[in-house]
Amino acid sequence: MPINLSDRHILDSIIRLLMASAPYLSLWAIGIVMALSRWEKHPEVSLLVVISLSVNIIHSILSAIWHVWLPAKLTEKGFDQLGIARISMRRAIISMVIQLAIWVTLLFAIFGWRSPNT
Repeated sequence: MPINLSDRHILDSIIRLLMASAPYLSLWAIGIVMALSRWEKHPEVSLLVVISLSVNIIHSILSAIWHVWLPAKLTEKGFDQLGIARISMRRAIISMVIQLAIWVTLLFAIFGWRSPNT
């Protein structure tokens, strides 16, 4: 099935958004590599860091796709601006909850394993 002009525009926008996120995605990938390299010494902390940063990468990629694709497809289906705004608000709330879970997990990985003497 050939890609129409609208789909090419959507794909181009997604790629540009991901390119703008490349520094963060790279930093999180480096964090995963660092956590894996320290796995034997700190397995619990490393596991939480790998999970958190992996979810963060996946969430960022899916959010970029969703951010560009959803409004375009809803417009094609005949949604008005208010309908699109309502759906986008729900998506933003879900995204915020995911980001909150990521940060809670990372903070627990950083500070949750400390003993009172260290």
